[in-house]
Amino acid sequence: MITTYTGIKSDLYSTLITGMNTSYPDMKIYFTNTVDEDYTKDTEFLVASIQDVDSFKLTNSNTEAIYLNTGIMTVQVFTEKLKGEKKQEEIINKIVNVFRNYEKENLRTNNIQFVEGFDSGWQQKNVLINFEWDYYYSEV
Repeated sequence: MITTYTGIKSDLYSTLITGMNTSYPDMKIYFTNTVDEDYTKDTEFLVASIQDVDSFKLTNSNTEAIYLNTGIMTVQVFTEKLKGEKKQEEIINKIVNVFRNYEKENLRTNNIQFVEGFDSGWQQKNVLINFEWDYYYSEV
């Protein structure tokens, strides 16, 4: 069972890397702490980030509880402007296939959305993957 936010991030990021490597082994994947790298030399790339959104206590006890946590993983897909729409659709389909109905231990994805992005030098689309994870807490 994954019990920390760091563990959840690690699992989601490694799932993205593994999933993309099967079809796009040369695809650069940047993370929020590495976006300052020089990506201008790439023809397509991803930028991934994860945000923990909320935590709900599902039980009424002072000594033990079950919590349901929710979050969003955003994968920004960048391809060459005016050249990369078909390639972008292929990449997005791969991301969707990796995360649709994804479940591992106490971690699940439950909704995937698409939002147009805005970047003057790139064609950008954002894939938003909603996830939830629960864990049991006990003081006993």
